Amino acid sequence: MNKIITLSILLGVTMSTVSAQSKKKEKVNSSVLVYPQINVSNIEVSAVRAEFCKGNLTFGSKSIHKKSNVCTTKNNSIKNAKAIDVFYYKVVTEEQDAYLKIVNTAGEIVYMANTQSPSKSFAKFGDGKCYWMESLVESAYKKEGAAFEKNQIKVSLANSMKNAKEFMNSALFFNYENQSFTVDYFKTKNFGYKDIEAIAEVAVKGYKLLSQNAKNEEGRMKLIEAVKVWDAALEESTPEVKKSRINRKVTIVLAENSARAKMYLMQYDDAEKTINKALTLEQNLSTTSTDRRKALLADIQRLKRAYNLNKNVEISRERLNVSLENKEAGALSTFRADYNEFVKAEGMAINEEAKEAYEEGVASGALNPYAAMVLISGVNGKLLTLPDLTAKVMGTFGGEKLDEFPLQVCELTDLTSLKLKGNNIKEIPKQIANLKSLKQLNLANNQLIKIPVEIGELTNLKTLRIIKGNNIPESEIQKIQELLPNCKIK
Repeated sequence: MNKIITLSILLGVTMSTVSAQSKKKEKVNSSVLVYPQINVSNIEVSAVRAEFCKGNLTFGSKSIHKKSNVCTTKNNSIKNAKAIDVFYYKVVTEEQDAYLKIVNTAGEIVYMANTQSPSKSFAKFGDGKCYWMESLVESAYKKEGAAFEKNQIKVSLANSMKNAKEFMNSALFFNYENQSFTVDYFKTKNFGYKDIEAIAEVAVKGYKLLSQNAKNEEGRMKLIEAVKVWDAALEESTPEVKKSRINRKVTIVLAENSARAKMYLMQYDDAEKTINKALTLEQNLSTTSTDRRKALLADIQRLKRAYNLNKNVEISRERLNVSLENKEAGALSTFRADYNEFVKAEGMAINEEAKEAYEEGVASGALNPYAAMVLISGVNGKLLTLPDLTAKVMGTFGGEKLDEFPLQVCELTDLTSLKLKGNNIKEIPKQIANLKSLKQLNLANNQLIKIPVEIGELTNLKTLRIIKGNNIPESEIQKIQELLPNCKIK
């Protein structure tokens, strides 16, 4: 499976050198090792049974089309060839779903995949022929249509079987997944990012050396060196300070760089934590770059799961001969039912793993537990409401009233609306100054008696609800109003 991925190594600039910024880019082709998707240490691969089932290709309506073609007379003399208008059919075809099933010697299903989804297309009949009248196409189809459809079914089945074999090989054997990406960076005159700039070339060489060879020691050492530089920079990250060396934008990009390198090094736990650092700062945005980082997280989790199943199995490129038996289309309903049951069981296992990983990430501080609760609204922008109604109904994190202002909320620096009404909060932390994008802040119906002066740094704040349900004296309200002259205090 080829993937086009952009790996951005942003080397950053100070405000005084923006005009001197020069973007550099280098294309890299590499491949990442993918472990078998099922636990092959518990099965005899040479003895498994692989089965494939696909619904019949069906044919629908025919429509006549015209094009220009070079045709000859009956004696086929090239001298008499000339371009004329000819006709052909477009025949609607409909592919059915297809499934792969792998069964062990005990008759247990160890793997299933939906290898093809239903789709509509068309096949051309008579294209390239010289049917100079519509009636000739109609007549030819009456004679040759059955053979034409039979051949289309044969080609369709062959393509589907080939696709299913790729799924089978992915499930049973080690594979290398091709990736193409660019290493991007910005060079500045003052060399403020000289360490990160220099490591870009090292990383590129590392990726090339690891292509089709995950054990290449030189390649691994180069990526380890790159990760050390990126992680050292992330240690000094101050995302809330725009003019800092490792600000929010640089932090996000370096976290992506580090996470991808760790994925190639098969350090999946660290890779997952690192990319989540970037996604937490982005807070559910939906941009091309964010979607790429979300896709990277999905890849890390997929590769991690396969690795955990087979990490004690020796890496090998050997492919045993496993035959793939084609079952008649009449068995499709049974395959569908088996697939649905398999997916249900797998989904429960994956959800449990994801839950455990999330809880570990929150406990270690690698994940911000409130980031997933941020909603994107066309009216309010990025909104966080605590207690969260959905969480309350589900009995999950974030659904209970708060006794303290959660400091981790202050890490969500792109929040534009924060609603904490109806809690038991007695004090607002100074770190609230980090939420400089806030336009609306609702602290009504808590137990507040004062607000820290740091709230004055929220210069984008338009509405502050703190009077109702709190015990804040008038003098405190006046002080806040002086700090925020353009904000309505209610």
